[in-house]
Amino acid sequence: MILVVCIPCNFVIRIMPTHAANAMGEREVNQLLGPDSNLWPNGFECVKCGKNATGMLERAADPKVLRTMELRDLTPHEAFAAFNGLGPVSYTHLDVYKRQSLS
Repeated sequence: MILVVCIPCNFVIRIMPTHAANAMGEREVNQLLGPDSNLWPNGFECVKCGKNATGMLERAADPKVLRTMELRDLTPHEAFAAFNGLGPVSYTHLDVYKRQSLS
């Protein structure tokens, strides 16, 4: 799985394939947001604070550090929409983070 980590606000989005048992699910994630995308690894903007966030593979992350961070699981489509400013009705939980950080 892919993580998008924002160190400044201690926030992580974990991108969960919609078809985890299927190779298509992993390919979908890689094309939308992973190593095969134009956002990888430093093209992400944190949906919570707006600062630069970094993409990384979950297996490369320290589990102890992850436990100390705020973590949200999203599907590839939800994450793609969130990182591209699309789908405000479907992704209102992320819009809340944006509004709170601007207050």
